[in-house]
Amino acid sequence: MAENNPTWDSEDTDHMRGRISPRLLEVLVCPQTRGLLRYDAAAQELISDSAGLVYPLRNGMAIMLVEEARPLEP
Repeated sequence: MAENNPTWDSEDTDHMRGRISPRLLEVLVCPQTRGLLRYDAAAQELISDSAGLVYPLRNGMAIMLVEEARPLEP
């Protein structure tokens, strides 16, 4: 398993645990507004407050398609 491989760091295996790497979160932006995203670890979602959209994470992968996003509930 990857976690036993000493050449991998913890961020390399974050996607296997359903987490987003902090480095990846720094560069991801909302595809509609190019605004910053918030990460909701409990819900496994990326939230664009500027667009009012929520992008899902599936198997640790951010689905950054507006068509796949749901509206942000107030």
